[in-house]
This record gives sequence, C-alpha cells and structure tokens, in this order.
Amino acid sequence: MAKFDIEKFTGKNDFGLWRLKMRAILVLQGLQDALAGEGKLPSTLTEKEKKDLLENARSALILSLGDRVLREVSKEKTAAEIWLKLENLHMSKSPENRLHLKLKLFTFKMQEGTKMEDHLDEFSKVIFDLENIDITVDDEDQALLLLRSLPQEYKNLHETLVYGRDSLTLKKVQSTLMSLELKKQSESKIDNNGKGVMARGSSEKREFKHKEKSRSKSESRKCFVCKKEGHFEKNCPERKKFMKDKYNDEDSGNMFIGSERGMGWDEL
Repeated sequence: MAKFDIEKFTGKNDFGLWRLKMRAILVLQGLQDALAGEGKLPSTLTEKEKKDLLENARSALILSLGDRVLREVSKEKTAAEIWLKLENLHMSKSPENRLHLKLKLFTFKMQEGTKMEDHLDEFSKVIFDLENIDITVDDEDQALLLLRSLPQEYKNLHETLVYGRDSLTLKKVQSTLMSLELKKQSESKIDNNGKGVMARGSSEKREFKHKEKSRSKSESRKCFVCKKEGHFEKNCPERKKFMKDKYNDEDSGNMFIGSERGMGWDEL
C-alpha cells in the first residue's frame, strides 16, 4: 500500500484542512470506522480485528499531532474520543465561535501589499471554516462579499460586474480578479524592460558623446606645421629646428628666401 504523509496539526496550521486530509488517510488505511466509536464497528469483524482497528486508528491520529496539541488529547482513550476533542477545541460550533467567524467574513478586507492569490485563498479559508460548523453562505453572497473586500482601486470592477446583471457567481469574480492580476504583472514587466532599454540607451549615448569629445579634442591638438597630432604649432619640433636654422643663417649673413627653403612661417 502506498504511504501518504501529511503535515502534523500543531494548533497553528489550518485544522479544517488537516481534518480533511486525516480522514482521507484513515480511509486509505481502512480505519475510518474507528472515528464513529467501538459500538459502530462492523459486526462482521472479530474481537481481535476490532481491537487492532481501534488501536491502529488511535496511533495514526497521535502520530499526526504536534506535541502541544497531543498534550490536549493525551487522556482520550480511543480514536473517536481524540477526534471529537479536537473538533471541540479547534472547530467549535459554539455561539461565540459561530458569531466570530461570521463577523470575520462580513468585515473581511484585502490588506495593503497582499497578493491577489493570497487574498482569494484567505477568503476561501473563512468560507471553509464556516462550512465546517454547518454554516453555508450562498454563492452569490460570497461573490458580493469578495468584491466588497477589495480596495478602492477596484471600484470600477465592482460596478462593471454588478450593474446590469441578473446574477453573479463567485467563480466569475475570482477568474476576473486573477485575469486583472496577470495583466498587471505583464504590464509591470514591460515597464521594467522599457526602463532598462532607456537606461542602456542613455548610457550608450553618453559613451558616444564622450568618444566624440575625445576625438574632437585629439583632432584639435593636430599641428598645422608637421600635420602630426599631440602638439600645437608653437611646440612643433620641426618648427623649432627650422627657427634655429633660420637664426643661424641670419647670423652667417645669409638671407632666408622662402622659395629656396620652402614656404615661410608667416605664410603658414
């Protein structure tokens, strides 16, 4: 037989869901009759089979409880007694608990920063807890209460879904809300990608301007005498050499003639 494990009930997790899963485990193990008590066991079982069934069911329940909850039911002798004690403690049908759960439903609101899927799940939990104490909420009422729980930004959706309709279902509201949530997430991704492209474009533009500026600056340092880059005319080695030769020629009595030595500097 396949083995199925469920999370232990600690008193902090959802008792309604744990109860549902635990009953399913007992059914798979053929132990569900133990929850009804010894007097409700099939008459076809022998005394030994009845005893084994009751002990196995009790052991399965004990091993599925956290320490704190286990101490609450440690004095119960049978699986049926443990099951009943757990229901009385964590799924009470008392007037106080009934009113508490109803008030929780009627005042249920979506908290700021909550994801839509988490909000829908929390709403379903409140409905589930009410059903576990035999309180059924009409499907249309659930749809309206869910719409009422939404923040002001969903006001237009409220009007769209309610006005002009003969009826409204919870499924319709849930599917519409999830579609809006997916659309919002998609638009958010597009916006983020667009910002990334703009940032990258600005960076490339700045880099291009920097290169252009550097190139322009480099070109502005080009010497008009030797046509080489990296210095200006006044610092040109060839000009300095030329001027030195010119002064030496003048000191020797030789007159510089531009047509013989090249173009004069005054013409450059």
